[in-house]
Amino acid sequence: MSPDHSSNPPATTKRWVRDTPGGGAQGMVLVADADAARRSAYAKALNDLGFGTHATGSGREALESLLHQGRFDAAVLDLDLQDQTGAQVLGGLTRRKVAIPAVVTGKAQQQFDPDVKGYAKKTFMQVRDPDLVALAIRQLVPPRRPPVSRLEQDLSAEERARCREIQEMLVVQQLPDFPGWDSAALYQPCSSVGGDYLDIFPLANGRVGIVVGDVSGHGYPGAMIMIMVRTAFRLIAPHHSTRDTVIEVNRFVTADIRKKMFVSAVYAVLDPSTGSLEIVNCGQNPPVLSSSTGAHVIPASGLAMGLNSGSIFERELRVQQLPIEIGDRLLLYTDGVPEAKNETGEDLGEDALLRIAGEQKDGGSQDLVDSIAEAIVEHRGAALQSDDITIVSFRRLAFIGSADAPTLLEDLE
Repeated sequence: MSPDHSSNPPATTKRWVRDTPGGGAQGMVLVADADAARRSAYAKALNDLGFGTHATGSGREALESLLHQGRFDAAVLDLDLQDQTGAQVLGGLTRRKVAIPAVVTGKAQQQFDPDVKGYAKKTFMQVRDPDLVALAIRQLVPPRRPPVSRLEQDLSAEERARCREIQEMLVVQQLPDFPGWDSAALYQPCSSVGGDYLDIFPLANGRVGIVVGDVSGHGYPGAMIMIMVRTAFRLIAPHHSTRDTVIEVNRFVTADIRKKMFVSAVYAVLDPSTGSLEIVNCGQNPPVLSSSTGAHVIPASGLAMGLNSGSIFERELRVQQLPIEIGDRLLLYTDGVPEAKNETGEDLGEDALLRIAGEQKDGGSQDLVDSIAEAIVEHRGAALQSDDITIVSFRRLAFIGSADAPTLLEDLE
């Protein structure tokens, strides 16, 4: 959704250093963005967290500065820099074997540029929100504190890195592109690792399983439970019906989950060729179905997983069968969307979500996801993100791909 700058004259590079009273006690961050207002907003948010900053609108200057190892602890790098793109900066760092932790901002499709994908120490964000960017930098850069126990710190950092690496491998990074459908997703954890869960996997007869879930709380315990739930779904779903899959996953989770923790989830089984959908809601926010008549929620039913392993859970369970007609859209999301809070603690709300879905009923899935993300940022204002955010949209189009087009099953495998 970023404007096309190709016909605009190069922006004047604005250089300035702004340190907190502690002199950048948490480290120095290079901020590289062509937009001067964003540079200022990023710097302020970083300063509030104790980082010192140096800002530039030039990709060439950013690369030159980052090649001086030891000068910066991290970078905020926008991919739409004009004189030298952010991807080229990352490629230059990779070739010189310089790996500075970076928060990379840009449009969703830009994350698949080879130079961006190949850069190891990065967090990609398509929502250019100063508070989210500053938090992501704080998660990438270990806090500076007196070394009480060097061994303890080293182990903690190693565990954090491994946990984050495992989660990034398991959460779906790119939705499959299959004939006749348009899809898009946003996954934004609140902390360095999240408890939200998004997965898509192949089932028999060309169908696919889709899971959007949320572990109570977030952080490392939530991430580990998310990984456990993902494994259970992928092992159980290919051999059971939609209803029995959820029952078996719940038994598995309830046996191993810690008391007072639970997993809310929506499990959907979609046949892309016919639009047939079976959906089970286990304590998750109600999905939204948009059609020519507007947007409405699919009523929620069922208990969250992990609360009861027997008859109570099964009694509340309901499998809904819905046809997704040409032009219809299925929107799944976690509670970090409607419960996004502003400075006064007010939620964004489900009504706002329905309004946006209705306004975008004829638009692309990426447009809808971006519109929801922008509404969250606008509503939140100066308040920080308080929960993990997951949004995924599937829209059935009015055309079908050719017979030799890649199938969904091939994309997933």
